[in-house]
Amino acid sequence: MHIKKILLVLTVGGLISCLFVGCNITTPSGSDSVEGEDGAGSIQRVVMVELFVAPTCSRCPSAKLAINSLSNKYGLDQMVILEEYGWDDPNSVYVGWHTQETFQRFKWYNDST
Repeated sequence: MHIKKILLVLTVGGLISCLFVGCNITTPSGSDSVEGEDGAGSIQRVVMVELFVAPTCSRCPSAKLAINSLSNKYGLDQMVILEEYGWDDPNSVYVGWHTQETFQRFKWYNDST
């Protein structure tokens, strides 16, 4: 019995020491880091902006102006602009401009907000 207790204590001690060995702080290295505005290293990423439009959308022109302003500020090397027809206007002649996939994605974004 005494040997089992010693073996149990050694096993638990070994497991606890393994947990602390994995807690070493590592710093990332590579060419992805660039100098940020605050002086700290940061990773440069490209952002995708998805704009859903429709032929009779009343808010689309102002949204396009805002996205144009963002593209002027950050440049097209830092953002990708994707403009898609998100829905049809059933009361007009503009039908068939969207796909089911873009409509479902537009609906998911719209329901999520």
